[in-house]
Amino acid sequence: MKCMIYQWIILIINCIPVLSYTCDLPISTSSPKLPTLPEQYEAHIEANIKQKGKTIEVTEYYDYQTNQATVKLFTNGLLYTSITNFNDMERYNIHPDGSCDTSDLTTVSRSLFGFVVGNSSKHIDTVTDVFKFGQQFQEYYIGKDEIRGIPVNHWKSCQRWEGKDTNFTLDYYFSQSDYRTASGSKEIPIRAVLNGIARNVDSTGNPQLGTHNFSHVYDFMFFRPGSIQDKDIFKVPRGIVCKGRKPTVKMPILPNQFSLSLEMDTPYIDKPSTQTIYFDYEYKLIRTDHGDKLGESSDILTWIEDYNTGVEYILDKSNGNCTVRKIDSKSFGSYITDNGNINIRHAEDILKYNNRTYIYQGERIWRGLKADAWANQSSDGIIQEILFLKNTPSTANESILIGLYIKNISTHPSKQSTQQINNPSKEDSEKFVHFYNYKSSHSSLHVFDISLCYKEDTQKMNVQLSIKGQTENINSLNSYFYTKTIRYIAQLCQISPLQFTHFKTVPDNDNETVVVSLTIWDKSDDVGLQEIYNNLLTNTEKQPNYTVNYPQNIQQTLTIEAKSIMMLNDEDNKTQSALSGYSTGVLAGISVAMLICGVIIGLLTMCFVHRRFYLPTTTSTDSTVPYTRNKD
Repeated sequence: MKCMIYQWIILIINCIPVLSYTCDLPISTSSPKLPTLPEQYEAHIEANIKQKGKTIEVTEYYDYQTNQATVKLFTNGLLYTSITNFNDMERYNIHPDGSCDTSDLTTVSRSLFGFVVGNSSKHIDTVTDVFKFGQQFQEYYIGKDEIRGIPVNHWKSCQRWEGKDTNFTLDYYFSQSDYRTASGSKEIPIRAVLNGIARNVDSTGNPQLGTHNFSHVYDFMFFRPGSIQDKDIFKVPRGIVCKGRKPTVKMPILPNQFSLSLEMDTPYIDKPSTQTIYFDYEYKLIRTDHGDKLGESSDILTWIEDYNTGVEYILDKSNGNCTVRKIDSKSFGSYITDNGNINIRHAEDILKYNNRTYIYQGERIWRGLKADAWANQSSDGIIQEILFLKNTPSTANESILIGLYIKNISTHPSKQSTQQINNPSKEDSEKFVHFYNYKSSHSSLHVFDISLCYKEDTQKMNVQLSIKGQTENINSLNSYFYTKTIRYIAQLCQISPLQFTHFKTVPDNDNETVVVSLTIWDKSDDVGLQEIYNNLLTNTEKQPNYTVNYPQNIQQTLTIEAKSIMMLNDEDNKTQSALSGYSTGVLAGISVAMLICGVIIGLLTMCFVHRRFYLPTTTSTDSTVPYTRNKD
């Protein structure tokens, strides 16, 4: 009987039909002032259901000001949790096996001692309605008493269940005002007792012949008024997704490109693993740097997946090795298209939330940062919770991914023992993925450099061309110019940008021109170098213009001058490389200086030759002195 779990004082009685119970009390003539009940409190209660021969431990959190309440019930070795969210008009019922379902508060009828909507409003019942204690209930003062060694004042009232043809008595015992409680609060509830008569029912709640008396005793073992310290108590815990919960906040969409570092921590593994990822859906490139576990090795292997060609490069820079192979269709970033080709997945697909409904879980603290969390449970039992930095004025226009939580519950907990549930196996364990250094912009193509993978004897072609346009941004923002230019030239050549290396620029600010030289490597499984060169010439004639986007919304249109395209031999390319970074004005100055130096050297040489062959007359026979020079 599930309603037993979530309405703690009426849990049993509210699920069964009851009979009328005679309740006549005299009118109280003199009594202490009724205790004032707090609008916020935490209580630990021992509920003894006498006729059932059972005890239920209850922990209750109530906050009228924030419109929230949570009840935890521990019975027969199992924990049930009910979180009531009046702001969204939902109650989340968490079962011992970790499953969770959602109740719509607009369809839940009011019940005694339960947290339901008060007076058809969208607010939690007042504390007076929750306790069913107050002047409107015509409390009758019985007198002083002692409960568990605590001096108390005793009140009694007659109560009635709406919709049920029955009454019952409710006795309340509050500590006396001069008693010093553990919480420091005065006149707090110590015990509540219910007595009534109910019809017998079977295990499914169907009425049976006969009746029985019921008696419930609720001992308040701890009662602390005031603000709830742990605000997370009103949130669905991490690793639990409630079926039927309404989506309230839309999850941010991951960008087409980003870079980040991550640290993956699994509780049963001593040291976390680390990775750095550069993802670019538009460029169809993914780079992943795999580091060993922290503190074990400094070696890093780099995987570069080029979905333009379907080829993967594995670089071991410390040993100078490179492995080239086709991208595995089972790679986390790949999928097979309808025509059988391999293609790159979007980041949303990689995190496996495309075509799934992720439900907003509320605010979490992740690495000490405030984060918004969204969670989903897949059909194969994988729970994922994605966390974005909670928006601040500085991050209002950008969603920053900071964490991912993963839990495997594919082994259905309902088939496990209580011991297994409380001590999950490694397969059911959790993974915590921490993201940092997150950037949502294009990475420079420099990070996808695979020149290590090209052998010295690989055929290559050195190309030079001139680009017309304002060049003042090229030196200070070279990575933007470099990345866009390489991509556009690759588009003109109809090859992958990873086939380019040794990209050099010589800007001429005076003439608003930049001379670019680069090396194109041959790949036997693709078009040849001559065809690449022809493509560059032909397509540049058709589409010479392209645009570079710089920060702060600055755009620059540049033009590749088709007539400037030429092949360079290795010596020309070395010369061009040596001159890279000098403007043409500087180069002209260098040329003039070299000319002057050449003239001076020539004159000195002529003088030396003249003196060597036209020696002065001398009578000396010492051949060790080639000539003598007169003092005059």
